[in-house]
Amino acid sequence: VPEGRSGTMDLERFRAYGKAVEIVGEIAEAARAWPRGNGWLRDQATRAAGSVALNIAEGYGRTSPAERRRFYQCAIASAHETAACAQVAARLGILPEPAYRRLWDGCDHVTRMLGRIV
Repeated sequence: VPEGRSGTMDLERFRAYGKAVEIVGEIAEAARAWPRGNGWLRDQATRAAGSVALNIAEGYGRTSPAERRRFYQCAIASAHETAACAQVAARLGILPEPAYRRLWDGCDHVTRMLGRIV
C-alpha cells in the first residue's frame, strides 16, 4: 500500500496501521488486569498506543509528503513511548514477560515499517 492516499479509505491495507491497531488491543487487554494504583500507567500506555494508530491514520490521509512524514514520525515516537510503558509495567511486575516481549516486538515492527518511509 502506498505511503498515503487522500480520498480513499484503504487504510486497513496499510500493514503498519494494522499492527498498530493490534498493539492498542493488546495494551488495553493487558492494562485491564493491572492492579489498582496503576491507573497512571494504564492511562499513559493506552493513550500512547492509541496515538500510534491515530497518527498513522492521520498521516495516511495527508496529501503532502512532508505532512505525511511528520505524522509518521509522531507515530514512531508514540511507539517508543508505548514500548517504554510496557517495559515499566514489566519491571513493576504487572505485565508478564511474554506480553511485554510481544508488545516490545510489535512496537519495534511498527517503527521499522514507518522508518522505511519517513
